[in-house]
Amino acid sequence: MAVSILALLALLTVASISTVPAAQGIIDGHHTRMEATSRSTDTALFRSLVTQVRSGGNYYVVAIATQRTSGYPVRPFFTIRLPTLTWLIAYLSPLVARLLILLLAAATVITLTIRLTAIIDQTNLRMVVGILLIIFGVFPALVEPAIWQTEIWAGLFITLSLALRQPERYWPSIAAALAAVLIRELALPYLLAMGLLAALAGRRRETLGWGIAIGLFAVAFLAHAQAVHALIQPNDPVSQGWNGQAGWALFVSSCCLGTILMALPTLVVAVLLPFSFFGLAAWNAPVTLRAFITLSGYALLITMFARVDNVYWVWMISPILGLGLLFAPYCLTDLLRSARRRAGSTCAPHH
Repeated sequence: MAVSILALLALLTVASISTVPAAQGIIDGHHTRMEATSRSTDTALFRSLVTQVRSGGNYYVVAIATQRTSGYPVRPFFTIRLPTLTWLIAYLSPLVARLLILLLAAATVITLTIRLTAIIDQTNLRMVVGILLIIFGVFPALVEPAIWQTEIWAGLFITLSLALRQPERYWPSIAAALAAVLIRELALPYLLAMGLLAALAGRRRETLGWGIAIGLFAVAFLAHAQAVHALIQPNDPVSQGWNGQAGWALFVSSCCLGTILMALPTLVVAVLLPFSFFGLAAWNAPVTLRAFITLSGYALLITMFARVDNVYWVWMISPILGLGLLFAPYCLTDLLRSARRRAGSTCAPHH
């Protein structure tokens, strides 16, 4: 078994490296578009919406009108973002929202650090966990347009949800996940996955909790759809759709463009990513299992459905992107020892 896992990891790493030319092409194309485009950026659009709503404008009226005039699609209805974040910033002010996202990032880092260090005994590794969590968790909240980007908020809430989830104390986790999905509907797969895991484990009350959260979101999303449909017109611009099928190269390039990994060469990122997945999958703990499923799910969404201009989807998982690298060396060492003994073993936490 150990030899098979090592062979699979090597194969995945080689496959990831093979996508580097395509990933670099996406990165170069992204930079070229950013330099050449004359249309309003997403950040400028969101700023405009907040300004208009703060001045008394109806969110749906101003959102649809602004997207029309700025060359953005308004059909189908979910091209109009949920109003949650715009209302929050409009009513609290950008400054307060900035403080809130920094507090959210700090709470996420502290909570997840405590949760992870509880399953790791090595003092030195505890320090590494804390440092890397700060880098990966706080970085999205520190970039200039952070407060205007729904994916950054949702990604932090998803990570906080992962950190808060306990077998007998799951409601705070569900509440954080509900906040994420009410800000960005892209968080729905996370709620579905967590609900499914609870159901498979026979945890009826937790399953019900996730079901209630999903139901509340469904009601809000239906109301959102009705509000948009009441204002759009037949000749309004339509989205290109989400069937990019750009593959792993888009995930690699997204990590290079939207996370702290942008400081590394594309080749290095392509090598590290399989080990990040491996570390989460191999470490025997509920929180790392759920992190692995979350990371894998969104990687699949990006590779299958995102367009090359949807690289910001990676913000949904950027806070947990590097967690597996903390565990990979220890799990890899275990596998190598097992392979040398020609006896398979499962990777377990070190004591």
